Amino acid sequence: MTRRYDGRITRWDGAVDDFDGTHSIEWAVNQYHKGGFSTGGNKPFTLQHGDWAIRNGNGRTFTVGRRKNGKFLRIYEKGKEQGDASSAWVRWELQLGQKGRIVPWLVLLLPGQFVAGAYGCTRWVSDEVQRIKTFQKKRDANLEHLKYWCSKTYGGLVNELLKIMNPEEVVNCLVEHTVPKRLDFSKPVD
Repeated sequence: MTRRYDGRITRWDGAVDDFDGTHSIEWAVNQYHKGGFSTGGNKPFTLQHGDWAIRNGNGRTFTVGRRKNGKFLRIYEKGKEQGDASSAWVRWELQLGQKGRIVPWLVLLLPGQFVAGAYGCTRWVSDEVQRIKTFQKKRDANLEHLKYWCSKTYGGLVNELLKIMNPEEVVNCLVEHTVPKRLDFSKPVD
């Protein structure tokens, strides 16, 4: 009897080395301020570690995102970490987890394409880009959140309108024909 084991990738780490420092820490921070790491209109969480205040040659690290959210990018001065205070070598390390996404087996064959597809400003890594879409759970959670606050904020108004109008008239006068940004999933979400 043959057994079948279903495997999946629960975490994947990919790295790209920029030996010339063309895409330096300063460049990454600048891209962050310009929105190069923004996804779905939101700027991700960042942290800085190392010799930011007083440059002592030990190097700096700039992180984008959170591990617990399933996408985390670490950009650091690798040459300095290795002991060369004058090195321009920068490493970009992407960590993808299974939270809100399925990490495809293709990351093992095309790692650079997935690093390139992680954020708008990482497209320099590869001409070919692979993106991982997140689950629609986010949309459902946002919808529940908005329904709750709409009820709390405007529930009384709706009750009063229903006393003087029929339900269809109430809906027609309250409907806005735009989609809130956090519910618009017509574009891929990172």
